[in-house]
Amino acid sequence: MSTILTVGHSNHPVERLIELLRQHGVTLLVDVRSQPYSRFAHQFNRENLQPAVTKAGLRYLYLGEELGGRQLGRITILQERLSAYERLADSSHFQRGLERVLQDSETDTVALLCAEEDPTECHRRVWVARALRERGASVQHIRGDGHVDAD
Repeated sequence: MSTILTVGHSNHPVERLIELLRQHGVTLLVDVRSQPYSRFAHQFNRENLQPAVTKAGLRYLYLGEELGGRQLGRITILQERLSAYERLADSSHFQRGLERVLQDSETDTVALLCAEEDPTECHRRVWVARALRERGASVQHIRGDGHVDAD
């Protein structure tokens, strides 16, 4: 059974994100943001983040098209987000993204990246972690202070 980690970049310096990833043995950072840009933390814009991650000796993979939260549109109520899961989980692009993460987790320690530090209502937990658990993976969430929450 694979263990997949998730992490939110929040407004940390990129060095803090790298430190959190190293602390938990991550070798592959999978960016699951539909739009890999931040208005407030430009260090996490894809063109800045990818070189920082690779310079730190980690791999970077963008799967925001497959696993991003854009499909949520403007759904803000958690219950509605949960019910949208069934529709999304059946899509071929979402399934391809999950398969890629699971394959990579056989050789790498994978962390899924999104923006929110707290995964409680983030799509990476509400949708992606749920689908990975349904496929037999274990999912844990790296928090900003370095501790890990089980899903």
